Amino acid sequence: MHPTTRAWYEREFELLIRKKRGEEFQDFFAKIMELTHRSDFVRVLPWGREGDRKNDGYIISKKEIYQVYAPAEIEAAVTIRKVREDFAGAIRHWDEYVSKWFLVHNGLEGLPAPVLSVFLELRTANPARHIEQLTHHDLRRLTFALDREDIALVLGPPFEAPPPSRITFDEIRITLEHVANTLPEATATVGEVDYGKLEANGLSTENRQLILWGYNATTRVAKFLEEYTADPELGQKVAATLRAEYQRLKARRISSDEIFEELLSFISAHRKHSPAAPIAVLAHFFQSCDIFEAAPTLAGQL
Repeated sequence: MHPTTRAWYEREFELLIRKKRGEEFQDFFAKIMELTHRSDFVRVLPWGREGDRKNDGYIISKKEIYQVYAPAEIEAAVTIRKVREDFAGAIRHWDEYVSKWFLVHNGLEGLPAPVLSVFLELRTANPARHIEQLTHHDLRRLTFALDREDIALVLGPPFEAPPPSRITFDEIRITLEHVANTLPEATATVGEVDYGKLEANGLSTENRQLILWGYNATTRVAKFLEEYTADPELGQKVAATLRAEYQRLKARRISSDEIFEELLSFISAHRKHSPAAPIAVLAHFFQSCDIFEAAPTLAGQL
């Protein structure tokens, strides 16, 4: 897989794993497991008053039960109750068919210490059974172990990183006009920044890969803005809108990678085909206006 394609897919995975909750997250998990284990994995659906009998998914050959828990926020007390009730319910309904029990959760930062204590207690009380968690790291590993066709079923079409010359002016125009019309702001002067900005913002390898590919296409965006006479202030409008959106995201105190991914989604909201133009537009304004933090100056380092 081309590095830029992999970087795009890593970004798509991160967005999905952060945004999906409840049944959407359960469907996401089940699709990955079905593609990984084929007919050996059974997606268990609730049925009438009996529900799913504390079983969201089952691997037949390994006698493994998976229970999914993806709340908006993981709270220790609620999660402890969930773990205890779901494990007890699974054993009650499936006893002889359970060798391993997994809690599949969306806790990106891990689990609270009291929840870990409950896992250890259950393991001690049930030495004949394996009691584990399945995290976003495991789901990522399973996803990228799939073949390319199946990865596309999970994460969508690949980004094939075309030569910048293949990005049409019409694609750039549609992208820029979408952004400019989303959050109208007063225009402002846009200053230049250097490539040290990548280092200053600590972006992941995958997001750096996308920006670096986009840098190759920034001259294409700049040429379009130079020649686009229908709205001479379009570039300033887009810069001001992206600046406002960046400040809104920064106020949420999320990481630079999350801000980057949200901004690219914001720019790509209109997209029907290749993400090449949105990536090129984001790279252009990453380079030419004050979204993200500027590289420190020599004077600031002394």
